[in-house]
Amino acid sequence: MDGPVDPRQHLLNLVRGYRISQAIYVATRLGIPDLLADGPREIEALAHATGSHPPSLRRVLVFLAGVGVLDKVGPDRFALTPVAARLRTGVLERYPRLRGILFDQPHVIEDAQQILDEAGVGARCELVGGSFFDAVPAGADAYILRGIMPGFEDDQAVAILTNCRRAMAAGARVLLVERYLATDPHEALPVLISDLEMLVNVGGRERTTDEYATLLARGGFRLVQSISLGRLPEAMGYHLIEAQPV
Repeated sequence: MDGPVDPRQHLLNLVRGYRISQAIYVATRLGIPDLLADGPREIEALAHATGSHPPSLRRVLVFLAGVGVLDKVGPDRFALTPVAARLRTGVLERYPRLRGILFDQPHVIEDAQQILDEAGVGARCELVGGSFFDAVPAGADAYILRGIMPGFEDDQAVAILTNCRRAMAAGARVLLVERYLATDPHEALPVLISDLEMLVNVGGRERTTDEYATLLARGGFRLVQSISLGRLPEAMGYHLIEAQPV
């Protein structure tokens, strides 16, 4: 059994945590998890495939091995761990019949087509630029908003929901994918961290399920159900809130 955690070391780990998240971002942006999907590879091969500087890439990957994201299986050879396996692509290939519209501000979707094409789903997704404060594409079966509501105060959030309500076909649903805010502050800590980020950076706030129900009612919806996406690490504490027009 591990001994008690030294308070000073624990504090340092918290303060320095951004280094881990940034290193994970770099490795994921380079596609390292996908390159390791078929087995361990040497650093030279990984650097060549990603157009990276081999010594620099090695330093990043050694660091990630140190925190358990990757596995160092040789002097210059790395493999996936179960943690890094969750960073692989492959979100839409399982459901080839799905079609969708990616709706965002025009400057945001400028580079989206290349990303969708690389993922093999470019032909199944229409790109539409605009502002959800003005209007959203009409006639869809479902309107999925992931991580949108926390970025706005209540009146702005209601305006977004109202525009979704106006655009919806008969029988359609709105689906909010948001972090679950527990009443126990220890359990809710990851969401509370996000809440502080909203407070400092963009405004808005994380909300409880009851608070989402109130927002939805103001936007012309009735909350149907709230479904936890599970306790597995890849669920990241998210839950799905389904609502229907009233």
